[in-house]
Amino acid sequence: MTSRYLNTLLAFLIVVVVAGAGYYQTEVKQPDELEYIENAKKLARLQQAEIEQLFAEEATSAELAEETMRKWRARYKYIPPKLSTPEILEYLRQLSSSGFEQFQFKLSSQGATSDFKYYLFEVSGTAYYRSLYRFIWDIENNREFFYHVYDLDISHTNVFKTNEETDEKKRLDMVGFAMKLKVFYAGTEGLSAPNDEPLEVPEQMLPPKRLAHDSFYPIVRTDLPPNDELLLDIEKATLLSIAGDIAHFEDNNGLHVVREGDRIYLGRIVKIDSANLIVRARLDKGGMVEMVEVAMDLE
Repeated sequence: MTSRYLNTLLAFLIVVVVAGAGYYQTEVKQPDELEYIENAKKLARLQQAEIEQLFAEEATSAELAEETMRKWRARYKYIPPKLSTPEILEYLRQLSSSGFEQFQFKLSSQGATSDFKYYLFEVSGTAYYRSLYRFIWDIENNREFFYHVYDLDISHTNVFKTNEETDEKKRLDMVGFAMKLKVFYAGTEGLSAPNDEPLEVPEQMLPPKRLAHDSFYPIVRTDLPPNDELLLDIEKATLLSIAGDIAHFEDNNGLHVVREGDRIYLGRIVKIDSANLIVRARLDKGGMVEMVEVAMDLE
């Protein structure tokens, strides 16, 4: 066989192989891959639709659960069929009669839901943190009313006022607060507890009535409070005499007679040592406790 025919045969075989490979790739392999990809796309779309449906069902279930819980909690409250703003304001005045330096409130709006009608108040002022905590506790746990506090904002503030007995300025460590208060009334039938038989609330379900710790009272501070009561300032006083369990001092505010346990500026007298003519006191200087000892100048 001549080289010419051999080359022609090899070229023909190459063409046949390439054509066969192309046919296999185009007509056999690619359709299978395309079908696999299309099936994968359909499965992904189905899974996406299923996920979206699950999210929608979750939102609906959460909304239903929240509504059910709200109605269940309402059974522990008496929701009056009628309620006037003067009644509400009088109740708020009673709760804020102690521990509040300022207390302002105004009716913001009125509205209704599928279950209630309500008043919306904006409340602000200054108070001791413990008094504010008790105010909110009473509001939200009073079984004769259905009140709800939200958007509460609290910050520490110093309030200065005049001591009426001494005419000296005194500092009150308080908090400034602002909140919104919703007062509900006219609930749908069966939602409110009976007026004379509200359900008993398990004690463990309620928040503690007394505040364990005042988070807004400074633990350590650099500025000391003014001596508005004109108490003995033992660090600036002279010990004049000791007679038994009584000590006589003099400072810029005049003469002072003290015994063990008596209050003085920033602390108390802890020991009157008549034998050594020494008086000891414990002072709290903004969270830093010091023991101070004053001896009599015998000269």
